[in-house]
Amino acid sequence: MTPSSPFDDVQHHGTSLRSDTISKVKKDYGRWLAFLASRAWLDPNEAPLSRVTVNRLRAYFRELQRNGNMSGTIIGRFAGLVSAMKTLAPGENVGWIQKIDGATMYKRLPKQRRQFQVPRSEDLLDWGLTMMNEAHTSRNITRPLAYRDGLLIALLTMRARRRRSLSLITTTKELFKVGNIYRVELSPDQVKTDRYDAFDVPEMLTPYFDTYLDVIRPALLKGAIHTSLWVGQSGAPLTVKGISSRIEILSPKRFGYAFGPHRFRHAISTMAAEHAPTEPGLAAAALDISPQVVAEHYAKASQRHALRKYAELIDRKLAKLANSPPLSR
Repeated sequence: MTPSSPFDDVQHHGTSLRSDTISKVKKDYGRWLAFLASRAWLDPNEAPLSRVTVNRLRAYFRELQRNGNMSGTIIGRFAGLVSAMKTLAPGENVGWIQKIDGATMYKRLPKQRRQFQVPRSEDLLDWGLTMMNEAHTSRNITRPLAYRDGLLIALLTMRARRRRSLSLITTTKELFKVGNIYRVELSPDQVKTDRYDAFDVPEMLTPYFDTYLDVIRPALLKGAIHTSLWVGQSGAPLTVKGISSRIEILSPKRFGYAFGPHRFRHAISTMAAEHAPTEPGLAAAALDISPQVVAEHYAKASQRHALRKYAELIDRKLAKLANSPPLSR
């Protein structure tokens, strides 16, 4: 994992991994080691790559299938094992791990798709606004948390950035106010696609952000000092996992089934398909998906233009739900 010199013959794979990717690779590698241990194949004195043999990979593959893992999970386990080997055995050829007997994981596994429900964006926004409006008048001790969750839900509905990017927003750098509108600017290292990302928060959320920053956030801090926009119950910054947990815990109470932050991105894509069918790549650009996807589906305009165009669409559609007057502070 130690950074290497540009002049080294072998560049260390581990130094290019983000912290959340490292966590996933650790879990995948741990699953592999647990499998080896269950078969009495785990020799602590054996080199990591030496433990990886075709026969063991075949057995590992079959066990993952017997345990009911879906195709995507199995592919992910093998990809994690490859990444672990690239880190632990730099410079070695490890691509064959995902091609047992010459066939790729994709060819060996049946095509499976999870069936899941996608809430309407209108319902998601109503959920967030209702939580904030009710928390604003409530004297319950959980009022600050409910308000924070409502604002997070509303922002996810309107702009649907990935949870890691959201967790990195601070009140002193990434978030600032221009006139009557809040703006978020994320650097490439804060975005999965490694590109600069900037977006305006819809003006309808300005009074809610004002209240959060002036009243709710200080209450959540409980004397703690940091610049993270999202504050947890203890006063510490709300983590990536914390953001997911809140949505997963709250969603069944509202919709009857659990889902995480990524479902907001599905909702935006669905809404774009319904209300802008002639612009097939509009949601891809607005959601800041990879350049390849944007180029393939929406080569007519730049990403920023697409973002503005889609923002106008969703703002017009969803603003109809904001019937309550701006909050008074």
